[in-house]
Amino acid sequence: MRLHVDMTRCIGNGMCAITSPEHFQLSDDGTLVVLEHDAGPDDAALQEAMDSCPVEAISLEAPR
Repeated sequence: MRLHVDMTRCIGNGMCAITSPEHFQLSDDGTLVVLEHDAGPDDAALQEAMDSCPVEAISLEAPR
């Protein structure tokens, strides 16, 4: 699966970086940085990050 973040929706809340730091990081200016785009569907931390996003900007997509 491929991790996708809709940056037009992201508000820089940071919950994803707290729950899944191997995939997400916030830059010094509060912009989200995706560290790892490949993800397994059973990744519990990533699922928690997706669930905790207040604007539902994080999703998993099938590889193209």
